[in-house]
Amino acid sequence: MSVTVTVHEDTTAGRRDMAVSLEEALRCPQQRLNATQRVRGLYSQANPFDEERNAIADDDLTETGEYLVDGEKGARPFDWFKYRLGPVTVAATARIGGGRTEEEQSAVSVDVAKGVGFVAADIDRLADAREPGGKGGSR
Repeated sequence: MSVTVTVHEDTTAGRRDMAVSLEEALRCPQQRLNATQRVRGLYSQANPFDEERNAIADDDLTETGEYLVDGEKGARPFDWFKYRLGPVTVAATARIGGGRTEEEQSAVSVDVAKGVGFVAADIDRLADAREPGGKGGSR
């Protein structure tokens, strides 16, 4: 698992980053991550805040697919989650190791998604604490 937090120049730049991330999987459902690892069959789903599917973030994006390592048999689940709170994006990747049952794979993905939510909620809480009068830090 890996987590990345990016603070963009402004909310527009954060929105642009989310749009580029969504379009990338649509344009290229197979991607090489490095010299020996790749993902294929990427599928993206985006949920803007105004659709009220996410109580924490302004926007969220989920990608799923298969993770492959050169020289190893079989594909493994790949999940990527990204949330935007104003100009801040939080992303986490789950590359699930071999030898796990489907139930274990699902549990790992759920835990990674929860972890991104916890990080995003903490960022939202910190932003609110810095704003005079409380609420309003990220939205």
